[in-house]
Amino acid sequence: MVQVIQQDIQPQAISDSYSWWRVSLIGMGVGILWWAITYAGLHFVISPILCKSAVSIGSCSDPLGLSGNIASVLAGAVGLGVLVRERVFRPIIVALASGITLWGLSIWVDGLSLGEILLWSAILYGISYLLYSWISRYAISIPVMLAVACVVIIARIATVL
Repeated sequence: MVQVIQQDIQPQAISDSYSWWRVSLIGMGVGILWWAITYAGLHFVISPILCKSAVSIGSCSDPLGLSGNIASVLAGAVGLGVLVRERVFRPIIVALASGITLWGLSIWVDGLSLGEILLWSAILYGISYLLYSWISRYAISIPVMLAVACVVIIARIATVL
């Protein structure tokens, strides 16, 4: 005869501990990668290729902004991959919210020296990844998405002012 064993099943967390310093270092690395992609895109792709042609001269009204926004997407994709590898909870929310929050960073740091740009991009991406990963730790998805949306809206409004 078969004996039925009944066990209470508790939900399992993805990670037993939240490594805030790892997430912050990942964000700082993404910030430095953002700068490298922005610089390379501006000096080796957008200015020499797109802005030399008379056909696409309209897209060259703001080559730094265009390069920075492309770099935000590419650096966010790399950051997403690293967050998935590190098993951070809800990595897509962290990467997407950070990208939206820091959209236009190249315009903000325009005119600063190289060291200041690297410092500010690393600090801002590190803080952004840390903030959104901390909010994303909550177990229920709807409050997490609402909280992240509120923080993103407040941050975008604050950057416009």
